[in-house]
Amino acid sequence: MKPVRVASRYHAGRVGRALAALLVLMPLSAVAADHTIGVLAFRGHEAALRMWTPTAEYLNLIIPGERFSIRTLDLPAMEAAVSAGTVEFILTNPGNYVVLEARYGVSRIATLKNQRQQDPYTRFGAVIFTRADREDIKQISDLRGHSFMAVSKSAFGGFQMAWRELRDHGLDPFSDLSRLEFAGFPQDRIVMAVRNGQVDAGTVRTDVIERMAQAGRVKVKDFRILGPHASPGFPFVHSTRLYPEWPFAKLSSTPDRLAEQVVVALLALPENSPAALASRSAGWTIPLDYSPVHQLLRDLRLGPYRELGRVSIAALVREYGAWLAAGAVAFLLLASLTSYVINMNRRLAQSRLELQREVDERAAAQTALARHREELEQRVRDRTRELERVNRDLTEDIQARLRAEKALRSSERALRQLHDATNRRGASLREHLNTMLRIGCEYFQLRAGLFVDIRGAEPVVLCRFGDPLLLSPPANFLRATVASSEPQVVLDGVGLAPGTNTAFAAAARGAKDFFGVLVFLDADQRSGPFTSVDVDILQLMTQWIGGESERLRAEEQARQHQSELAHVARLSTMGEMASGLAHELNQPLTAVMNYTRGVLRRLSASEVDPALVDAMGRATAEAERAAQIIRRLREFVRKREPRAEVVDLNDTVRGVAHIAAPEAERNDVRVQLELEDELPPVLGDRIQLEQVLLNLTRNAVEAMAGGDTRSLLIRSSQRGERVRVEVLDSGRGVPDEDRERLFDPFFSTKPEGMGMGLSISRSIIEAHGGTLAVELTPDSGSRFYFDLPAHGEARQGVA
Repeated sequence: MKPVRVASRYHAGRVGRALAALLVLMPLSAVAADHTIGVLAFRGHEAALRMWTPTAEYLNLIIPGERFSIRTLDLPAMEAAVSAGTVEFILTNPGNYVVLEARYGVSRIATLKNQRQQDPYTRFGAVIFTRADREDIKQISDLRGHSFMAVSKSAFGGFQMAWRELRDHGLDPFSDLSRLEFAGFPQDRIVMAVRNGQVDAGTVRTDVIERMAQAGRVKVKDFRILGPHASPGFPFVHSTRLYPEWPFAKLSSTPDRLAEQVVVALLALPENSPAALASRSAGWTIPLDYSPVHQLLRDLRLGPYRELGRVSIAALVREYGAWLAAGAVAFLLLASLTSYVINMNRRLAQSRLELQREVDERAAAQTALARHREELEQRVRDRTRELERVNRDLTEDIQARLRAEKALRSSERALRQLHDATNRRGASLREHLNTMLRIGCEYFQLRAGLFVDIRGAEPVVLCRFGDPLLLSPPANFLRATVASSEPQVVLDGVGLAPGTNTAFAAAARGAKDFFGVLVFLDADQRSGPFTSVDVDILQLMTQWIGGESERLRAEEQARQHQSELAHVARLSTMGEMASGLAHELNQPLTAVMNYTRGVLRRLSASEVDPALVDAMGRATAEAERAAQIIRRLREFVRKREPRAEVVDLNDTVRGVAHIAAPEAERNDVRVQLELEDELPPVLGDRIQLEQVLLNLTRNAVEAMAGGDTRSLLIRSSQRGERVRVEVLDSGRGVPDEDRERLFDPFFSTKPEGMGMGLSISRSIIEAHGGTLAVELTPDSGSRFYFDLPAHGEARQGVA
């Protein structure tokens, strides 16, 4: 505890200055002696420490060379401490003091001055109370047959005062109450128990309820005071007689000089000092008369009056003293001569014993002096060790704070560098990775940093910074890092490449096709573990990498989508151009057919080589075939509203096969048709149905590209009242994970596909009242098929 000037802290005034002058003249001890003050904790140990520790500090400052401390005790512990002599002063209630005075010879040296609204009081009592809403308990005699709570049987203000009042009202608390419950300290719990209805009534010392109300814990109006007394000048509600306040007493073994110093200091304690304010008192006064306490204990036959009323030798002496005195005188006269001789012999023996005792006392004094010197030296050594330990702990704490501050500055610098690096515009992902690896190596104090791509069969190092001799960790370590949600830390080289002893790694997860591990390495073992801030910074790096990869993928998808939209626009324009081109080509082809028919008629009418006639016929047929193809292409690409008509699906299949034949020949695909005879027609838009068939056929041809066996089968059949068309190929088939999404818009398994063909095809078939589906064939190819109602079952109108 740091020394403080008494005058500046307590403002003791003239008495304080006189006391300081008196104490300065007193001899100082070489080492401060420890003295313990036992305090009765009637409101709990923590409250007692808060109230009385400032008083001990006050004594430490006022009395030089002495050190006082507070020890909080309950009633049994108080008597045990006095009996064992482990305390030198006590502060307790008057009843407990009278008992300890009779049994152990303690003596009061001061009496507490309680304070209420700036007025001091040296007396206190007890209050008997119940809840204000209890209409069945209005006076003390109404307590018969009800429950009652107090501190303990030996508590003076917490029970014995109320006991005396109950007895005066004809009540025995041990037999006339339904339940007598002792709650112990603190007394606050008795007030709360009555307020909460746990017991019918209770008793506490005066000022407990008022102090709890001042603290906002209860309201005084919530309670009814039973048997209230009116004592002029006393501010607290009370139900009992008033008794002197708590005494400050010393044990019989306490040195008188020390007791004199303590009483002088207590009497000089100012009312506004921290010690008086903490104890909520006005200081101390000279010890009061405690005869009212003796009278209470005598009435209740407690403490030193427990045996009152029983026959004893002392009582017999008082009753028959004269007769006993006469007999004693006669006996003394007869024994006087014998006593004289014995006395002389005793004096001789006493002189010899006194001489021997003086020799023993001198030897004991020398022994005590040597022991005191050893104790003093031991205290000096203990104090030196304690100061060394405190100095060592303080040094370690300062070093830890410096390390924490250095780590904080380092993390702030790394975060600032990461922010600047990630916000640099125009840099590629690889440039960002290189910057992050450099920042990570500097912050983590490791020699190398790598970003490893693990999407392939073997890990590939995409970026590296630092020592080129440190190799990438094995694939098992990298896969374990990806599988874990937490960063991987290796400090002993286990599981790492040769020459590497430290690794700090975390997985970066972004787009579904992007997987990588950010790892920092060092050839030496790291002296300490990685902190939670290190983990946060590493995870921040990996999260940014994953987010950046997702952003780049989204930008690439947007560019690809824009390219596909441009492609659609070009296809639309080409369709319009194809329609015009078909119209333009149709006229010269018609002229060619007319000319070839005329030449063929003339050749047939004359005698010419039959081979020439056959060749001219073939030319005419091919011209007609070209004109038919152009008409079909023109109808296919021409914009028009859908219209329902009776459609022969076999003719539709043949027409689509004819259109797709050039593409099939270029890809070495053999096309086969299995068309059921007398197939019922369907009602629908012929052009839209041709579009569906052409889309399925082209998809089948593209699916077989690069395959060994390339065969395409288009089959038609009747299934009850529905007509089915199937397109079977010998390609790779459709993976299970793609089959459910195959008909979704913008989903495609082809690198440059738009993902709209199958979605549009399904919409067309469903608009015709049919279904479009896919399944695998026994040869691992794909089988796309659609069912449409036969003409009698077809829906009226086509969307």
